[in-house]
Formats: sequence, C-alpha cells, structure tokens
Amino acid sequence: MRKWMLVIVAVLLVGASVALAQDDGSGQGGNVPLFVGVDVFERGLQAFQEAQFDQAITDFSLFLLLNPTSAQGYFLRGVSYQAVNDIDSALIDLNRALALPSPSAEFTAQAHLSRAAIYAGQEQVEAALADFDAAVEALPDAVDAYDQRGQYLFIQERYDQAVADFARIIALEPDNLTAYARRGLAYASLENYSAALRDFDYLIRQQPSVAAYFERARVYLAQENYDAALEDLSLAIAQDENQPGLYLSRASAHTQLGNAADAANDYLNYIRLIFQDEADAAEIRPGESQVVEMEAGQVFTFAFVAEEGQRVTISATTPEGVTADPLLILADTDFNPLIASDDISTEDFDSLIADYVLPADGIYRIILSHAAGGSEGPVRVRLTIDRAEQ
Repeated sequence: MRKWMLVIVAVLLVGASVALAQDDGSGQGGNVPLFVGVDVFERGLQAFQEAQFDQAITDFSLFLLLNPTSAQGYFLRGVSYQAVNDIDSALIDLNRALALPSPSAEFTAQAHLSRAAIYAGQEQVEAALADFDAAVEALPDAVDAYDQRGQYLFIQERYDQAVADFARIIALEPDNLTAYARRGLAYASLENYSAALRDFDYLIRQQPSVAAYFERARVYLAQENYDAALEDLSLAIAQDENQPGLYLSRASAHTQLGNAADAANDYLNYIRLIFQDEADAAEIRPGESQVVEMEAGQVFTFAFVAEEGQRVTISATTPEGVTADPLLILADTDFNPLIASDDISTEDFDSLIADYVLPADGIYRIILSHAAGGSEGPVRVRLTIDRAEQ
C-alpha cells in the first residue's frame, strides 16, 4: 500500500531528524557521538536514496552490528527489505525499531505507517488500523497519517470513518484539494450525493480537471440527472479525448436520454480506444448464432444483408459464471454506428438490440467487444431478422 511513497517519506524524515552525533546530556557542552560507524550509516542512506536497496541492506546490517540499539538503523533496513519485497525481514526490523526508544514523534509515526503498509498487504485489517491509529496518535496534526488511514478505511468500505479523516485533513489544510476529492468519493459511496456534490463543486471551482468532472458526473448518473452528467462528461472529454471510460459513461447518459445514435457513436469511440486485436470479419445469417472467445481489447465484426424496414434483433450473451461484459454496436456498411447496447440491466451484463428497424437496403455490420464489467470468456452472438412490414 503506497510502498514507494512511504519509502521516499522515510528517507526524508530520517535524514532530516536523526542526528548521529548528539549532546550526551553531561552538561559539558560538547557533542559526543552516540553511534559508531557513522560513515557506514551514511553510505547505506546514500544507497537507499539511489534505490540500491540490496547495498543499503548490507550497509545497515553492518551499522547494526556496531549499534544494535539503533531504532533508525532497524527502521531503514526494514523499509529497504520492504522495497525488495522481503516482507518477513521487513516486519522483524520494524518491530525492533518500534520496540526501541524513539528519537522523535515523526520517527514513531513513520515506523507505524510503514508497518501498517505491510499489515495492509497481508490483509491483517485490524493490525493495519492499529498502526494507522498509532501514527495519528504520535502526530495528531500530520496530514499524511490521516490521508493514509483514510484511504485504507475507504478500501475497507468504512466510509464514515474515511470521511472523518479527510475532513480532518481539510481542517488542517483548507486548500488540500486531494482531500476534497477523496471525501467526495467517500460521500458518494455512502450515497450522500448532496455532500459529494458540494465537494466536487468546490474542487471544480478551484481546479477543473478530467477526474473531477468524471467523478461529479458519476454522482449525477447515480441521481439519474443525465443532462448534468452529459455536460460534465463532455467537458471532461474536451480536456482529454483519449480516456475510454469517459465515452463509456457518456454513452450510458445518452442511452438514458434516448439519444441512440449518440450513444452508439460514444461506444464506438470507446472500442477504438481499448482496441488491441481484431478478429477476421465473418458473415452471420438470420436465425444463426456464433460463439467467440472474448479477450481484453478484442473486437469482432460480423456482416449481414438486409432490407429497408426489416426489424433486426441482435443479442450477445455469456454462460453463467463468465465475466465477459459484451458490448454490441449495429453499424451500416461504412461502419457508421446506428444503435448500441451495453447491459440489459444493472444485474445482467448481456447485451440486446431489439426490433431495430433498418433504414435502407444493404450490408450491415455487427461490432462486438466488451465494456468495463469484464473482458474474458465465451460470448454467443445471435441475429434474427423479421420480414419487412407490408
């Protein structure tokens, strides 16, 4: 959990706060070294800062042989072990660092945050939270401790507690826009949409961004305020037209507003952005179905001939337990999108275009890919065509 950030912060903290030559309290006014092998420590710290973690481990190990009661040495060797993914050794060293007298409250907080990251990675929720709590207790006005605990609480779906932590950050740093964004997400997860909108409104007034517009649009979608969601998603796309999720969400808003062609066009833009591989085009006949094996970024196309006024129904379904989320687009012979379908319902990822009246004689294209719900597994495509009405 945020391992690299923790490592960087640890280096800055220890480098700034740990003096290896301190007053011995004798009253004689001289600085007496409390440690030996300072040059080895500094060499290890240099290796650590340069991400040469194996060398750092070697140097800190030598330093600890000379100074077996150095909390700083155990801490830095522990986070070096974290960096090379030797988690068992890292945990042993962090336990030792926390058992020894601490040189500062900052050191105590950082050691607890580093150990919390290990416990979080091991899914030891209560142990991780205990360390986050200890870090906050050591530094009750430290934004980073609240931020890390708040994010972890959010992951654990303890949204009320996450809100409280992000609110504390805002109280400490009223201009901390990241805290507004994270509190907005937590409020949205609590379905407190009015509070979420207040945070996202403030965020957009201060610093309009793709992420802020997208998250506010998600709140509007949850409120079924599709016009407002459409406006925000369009503003986000104007800032960055290469984010596939924006088109997928705007297509949903268009669908709810009955803008079938606009939705289909957005779905096609989404497919173009996620595209990795295209299967050979195939013909599909009325009454026929074909099964394809969907993979991430895969696009399949099928062609059929039909007449003006005929009604077509196209379905894309998956067997029970398959995670693929099929996405269907019906296009004309030049691949201009006409209509599309993502999910039949919030519980069913299958897609269905039902009783669409064809506008002209000619060749039509079925474009099949996947939406955000899943990309792997078999998908069955079926086409039926009713006779033109007389």
